[in-house]
Amino acid sequence: MFLRWLLAPLSSCQAASGARGIGLAVLLAVSVLGGIASSPGMARAGDLSGLPRLEVAEREIVPLPTDGVRGLIVSGSSLILLADDHRGLSAPDSSYLARLLRFQPSTGEVELLAAQRDAFETGLTGDGQAWWSCGSLLGADGGIYRISPEDGSILSSLPLPGHHPGGIAFDGSYLWVVDCDARKLLRVEVEEGLISRKVATPSLYPTGLAYDGYHFWCADATTGRIYRLKGYNGRVDAVLSREAFYRPGAFVSLAWGAGALWAVTASDSFALRMKLAR
Repeated sequence: MFLRWLLAPLSSCQAASGARGIGLAVLLAVSVLGGIASSPGMARAGDLSGLPRLEVAEREIVPLPTDGVRGLIVSGSSLILLADDHRGLSAPDSSYLARLLRFQPSTGEVELLAAQRDAFETGLTGDGQAWWSCGSLLGADGGIYRISPEDGSILSSLPLPGHHPGGIAFDGSYLWVVDCDARKLLRVEVEEGLISRKVATPSLYPTGLAYDGYHFWCADATTGRIYRLKGYNGRVDAVLSREAFYRPGAFVSLAWGAGALWAVTASDSFALRMKLAR
């Protein structure tokens, strides 16, 4: 029974994302087994027992102009998307090409802001003046890149913390980056790039991250759920109900904007806008 539960989401990863999905599947399997070994009975990571369920008052499916989305920002009436360029995934030099798109859902208008190799790979957030994303343009250790909202050019960079970045969020003072392998949130000083805090997540394999001004929201590829974290200590105070969101095995990107939580998986060409019930 356990093997069937484990292999089902891994198969969906591989089918959805090709080589990158296989990598996620392998890391997800290691994370699951490691989490269970270190937390008997899943008493810590991945444990949903006793958590309040959050329901959604409004749930809208927003069609997107592409799949392969690995980060998004809600900017007024527009969405800023970080998306795979599928033509670049099989490039002879094995580099990774991604696009930054400005998308207007009401009209379907799409503007290509930038296309970069190995710079925009995962996660996207804004600090009110610039955008931030994670990539490996600086080499094997990678970096966090500060991006111009005007033309998508790279303004500056910081050393990339952790080993396998996922989502990224800005809380008004600090950047927070998901370290998928270590199952932690890393608080990064914007000026120096130093890690000033490490917070354990409740997830066996965390991916997306968003901040709503009061709480962090973290997606878990293993359970397929989205958790709400209270404060900066990583304590989980609620989880979205299974009816609201359930995507096991998927790499989920999150954003908060216009009073709602947004979620998109890398294999889908639509986003979910979820306004929570009070």
